[in-house]
Amino acid sequence: MDFHKATPQNIRYHLQNLHHLVFEVTDKCNLNCKYCGYSEFYRGYDSRTGKNLSFTRAKLIIDYLLDLWKGDYSDGTNHEFNIGFYGGEPLINVQFIKQVIDYVESSELEKTGRICSYSMTTNGMLLDQYMDFLVEKDFRLMISLDGDEYAQSYRIDHSGKKSFDCVFSNTKLLQEKYPEFFKSKVNFNSVLHNRNEVESIYQFIRTRFDKIPRIAQLSQVGICEEMKDEFLTHFAAIAR
Repeated sequence: MDFHKATPQNIRYHLQNLHHLVFEVTDKCNLNCKYCGYSEFYRGYDSRTGKNLSFTRAKLIIDYLLDLWKGDYSDGTNHEFNIGFYGGEPLINVQFIKQVIDYVESSELEKTGRICSYSMTTNGMLLDQYMDFLVEKDFRLMISLDGDEYAQSYRIDHSGKKSFDCVFSNTKLLQEKYPEFFKSKVNFNSVLHNRNEVESIYQFIRTRFDKIPRIAQLSQVGICEEMKDEFLTHFAAIAR
């Protein structure tokens, strides 16, 4: 069987063996990062119109997968299955997240041989409000933080206020309140640009949180041609 072809048989096979399902919870974000992939510098993305994903649509997907898996179940089968929540900022639509988890946990997922876990990428701005819930459900968290205050200064809210103080204090609160959870379940994603560098990012996050961050360069794919010089001048960094 050639698994690279999009045949009905291949699609069914991959769905039967699905390990990770991601919901784009909302396209809303409480930050307005200057280098965001949905900013004026990029083209070709779907417009951000402040929409939330409805639970009804998510339920259809979950029900379809449950029916598919029940028909393929064999005793002793245990597959890890992760549901990821992404945005926008997913915690803006936390009600949806709770509905999905409640539904999954009240379903017959265990009868399909699936062991479910949850993950989320978050900018950290709402962590203080929802950390108890995230810990209770044993989420794996990826927190977006570019380093110290200057390094984080491209991540601003819609009024132009810098996000560093809020994100840093919320993340520290999580670390102090739930140290074991923080140690095993929390990681960091940092964007490399012209206000930070690899060494300073590593140093800051390792010193403050005892973590090694994942570092990504800004994408240069899909930049509007008329904005390219400005983008490269202000945001691009050469790995160093």
